[in-house]
Amino acid sequence: MFLGQDQHGTAYLGVVGQAQDASGTAPWRSLREVGVLLSDQDAGMFATVLGLANWHAVHTHCPLCGTATEPDQAGWIRRCRRPTWPEPAGRPCCPGFPGRRCRSWG
Repeated sequence: MFLGQDQHGTAYLGVVGQAQDASGTAPWRSLREVGVLLSDQDAGMFATVLGLANWHAVHTHCPLCGTATEPDQAGWIRRCRRPTWPEPAGRPCCPGFPGRRCRSWG
């Protein structure tokens, strides 16, 4: 997930993976284990990635039509896979649900 860039142009990405690597020698640490050791900025980014990852794991389908959704905008939204078309206001909508947004916002 793309978290943004700082004033120097450094890009920050969040990576979500299994609790252990394939060899089992380098376990990943939880936010509770390392949060106190991190700077405010790093702890905030860790918490953001964790929240987004949990949200993506739970909100897998459109709340309006039930179609599977997919991450979009670098992981910050989920978009319905069902074909959409623009409404007069330019917002996407679901077929069968005119005038309603077809995104899972959590």
